Amino acid sequence: MHSLEDDEVAALLGRRVRVRNGKYSFVGTLSGPSDRKFPRGPDGTAYGCVLEGWNFRLEFAWWDWTITPVGRRTQSIAAE
Repeated sequence: MHSLEDDEVAALLGRRVRVRNGKYSFVGTLSGPSDRKFPRGPDGTAYGCVLEGWNFRLEFAWWDWTITPVGRRTQSIAAE
């Protein structure tokens, strides 16, 4: 699995992005780290990210989602 590095996530903070995991897709602003920790690896946990949209707030494990900046023609830079 390919995933973002911390500096790549930090570069997207405050930007409008699309996050996708399987059949779920959300568009909003990547606003910062989550308050919640998510399972990461066999025995670890890590803080996720927060995506804020028009009428939602999503805390998600960014290493398990595909994150694509909106409005730019670029390849996805998160997990696939």
